[in-house]
Amino acid sequence: MTKRTVLLWTAALLAAGPLVMWGADAFERPDVRPVVAPTGPGTPTSHPSRFSLTEQQENDLLAVLKETQPENHRRLLELKKSSPDRFRWAMRAMWPWYQRYKSMPKEAQKAMLDEQDAKVEIWRIVEALPQAKDPAERAKLTSDLREAVSKQFGADQVLREYRLTELEQQIKRLREELQQRREQREQILKDRVEEWLRASTQPHERRMSPPTRPAGRTEREGD
Repeated sequence: MTKRTVLLWTAALLAAGPLVMWGADAFERPDVRPVVAPTGPGTPTSHPSRFSLTEQQENDLLAVLKETQPENHRRLLELKKSSPDRFRWAMRAMWPWYQRYKSMPKEAQKAMLDEQDAKVEIWRIVEALPQAKDPAERAKLTSDLREAVSKQFGADQVLREYRLTELEQQIKRLREELQQRREQREQILKDRVEEWLRASTQPHERRMSPPTRPAGRTEREGD
């Protein structure tokens, strides 16, 4: 597999969420959902390195991977033995995906995994098509490609419906908070004026940012 192909596959898989790239061999297996991990001497110092997972968090993540991605779970355990630093980096890289996955209902969880599987399968077929010279083989690959694209589309529809439901709920909460603020306008203004008056008695560097309150609550409620 060419370097360009690996990069294309990685880019496609990143769209599905934080994944750990084990190397080109992982992309040969439709049952493996790769995840991005550092390679070479320069380990990235971006987002995944900003925090450390606790032992309990690592165990929770590994438990989910064992159930949903057994091959990646096995590879992570091997990586833990051979390269603890890369293992910790990979686990941190996957943590946002885990948090998102655990917050979803079962149907959406399945759709997320199905979409990742479909993307791996699509790119496997796309890589195989140029080498397929026999018409029957090309026809089979084309049929498989349509099936994989259909699977990805179906999973994406489920995820879009879930995201739409989330947005509708968020909009509902925001409308309720906005209405609360309308009803509590005078109290909010009074509390804020009092805060600014208190701030005026503080040293200059502390005057510009008086305490703020969550939307939908009066300032007095937080005192």
